[in-house]
Amino acid sequence: MEHLDALVELGLGIHRRLNEECLKLRQSRVDRSDVSFWYLANHLGRRFLRDAQELLGPLTPLGAGVWRVAHLHRSLILVSGRMVPVDRDSLAVHALAVEPEEQKRTLVNVLRQNLDLWPTYAAWLAGAYPALAKEIADMGKTKSKKKFVFDFRPFFEEVGWKEVIRQVGIKSFIDEVGLSQIVAQLTPQQRQVLQLLLQKTPPEQ
Repeated sequence: MEHLDALVELGLGIHRRLNEECLKLRQSRVDRSDVSFWYLANHLGRRFLRDAQELLGPLTPLGAGVWRVAHLHRSLILVSGRMVPVDRDSLAVHALAVEPEEQKRTLVNVLRQNLDLWPTYAAWLAGAYPALAKEIADMGKTKSKKKFVFDFRPFFEEVGWKEVIRQVGIKSFIDEVGLSQIVAQLTPQQRQVLQLLLQKTPPEQ
């Protein structure tokens, strides 16, 4: 239950700062009834829900895997990701959850039926579930005359290139991209630094 305490404390702080900004801008304050705190987890078991109810009061089911409880005149929403039905509106929840195999297939089917969601979710699902990457790519080829390309930029921006190269290995990265391609992208200043480093590096025996 410490997680719920931390969530509420964080939410109260955000609400307080939001109203401070509203005051500075001479805007209306955000009422308590207009604020909701969301607790999303991969799975909320019976024990957790029982303890949450003892701590907060009766939980009102809002649908499969979603409950609401009033707390400090605000709404606290509990979400058990794997229990939420897979559909267009719940893809964001399932992208954060560890899904069983059957659920993964359902995610792909939802993408197949909602082509406009590919730019947002296809690359993420392919990265989270590598076994489905080829299936998603083939699905894109059959639905479009143009070759379907994953947009991994949001993933790299979040994880960082250092972590990607650490896992792949710098040699594998250079072999795949090509040293000439890498050098061609360097600025004149970066090339000078590289040249100095090469001059200082002793040749291999």
